[in-house]
Amino acid sequence: MYCSNCGKEVKENDNFCRFCGFNLQNEVQAVETKVNIADDVEEVVLYVVKKHWIDLVVPIFLTPLFFFYFWNIFLNTHSFFSWIITLAILGFIFYPIARYKSDRMVITNKFVHIKVGILNPEEADIPLENINVIELTQTSMGRMFDYGFAAYTNEGERRDYGSIKAPEELEYIIENPQKFVEENLD
Repeated sequence: MYCSNCGKEVKENDNFCRFCGFNLQNEVQAVETKVNIADDVEEVVLYVVKKHWIDLVVPIFLTPLFFFYFWNIFLNTHSFFSWIITLAILGFIFYPIARYKSDRMVITNKFVHIKVGILNPEEADIPLENINVIELTQTSMGRMFDYGFAAYTNEGERRDYGSIKAPEELEYIIENPQKFVEENLD
């Protein structure tokens, strides 16, 4: 693969060019969605499901609390209990951020690839024709802020994906997978 900005060779998994810093992800996604694909051609990304910022609300509110606790209580007590509280607050801050960054749902011309988790992620590759195993729910607050929750079944167990942006787009793909593929491949 070559950088479209400077023309130098970069690795296929790189997000940015090592030589000029150009964002390769946006370029790759734009090119992949415009390519005409036959059934015998490689897998091409059609849609990447984005996580919603609502997953980051808890870390945003806990960060000032952590700094207040750290500067006013932890530095003055140095007890075992204060270490436990500090680590617990840090866990509630960093875990949602790590999940926000690590969870992925990618829809290609052949499969729906789902990765959920951080240290030992659960992965599922669902064929596009079997995409109806994914369920979407949206609360009234979700309708206000345009987010919803996705769930899928893997080996008979239900797994939750979390908050996603614009669930109506994913719902359209679930209800009409062949029509979505035809629209995006033309």
